[in-house]
Amino acid sequence: MDMRLPDMDGNTAIRVFHELYPEIEFLIHTGSSSYSLPEDLRAMGLDDDRIYHKPLGDMAPLAAAVRALVVPREVQP
Repeated sequence: MDMRLPDMDGNTAIRVFHELYPEIEFLIHTGSSSYSLPEDLRAMGLDDDRIYHKPLGDMAPLAAAVRALVVPREVQP
């Protein structure tokens, strides 16, 4: 989830999607170095390990995090 979106910021989008689809998990990718995770999003299970700051010099950690959310846990090596 990018935080700066037209019409709705990323935090609000996470809240809306979580209400509609509570099983969805999120990663946050932001260019804001001052971004702080709101407490209500922490209560949904997000933590600072799910936040990636732009620019990423190495996309491998973000790719691995996406893969971990997409590939069923029992299938991961």
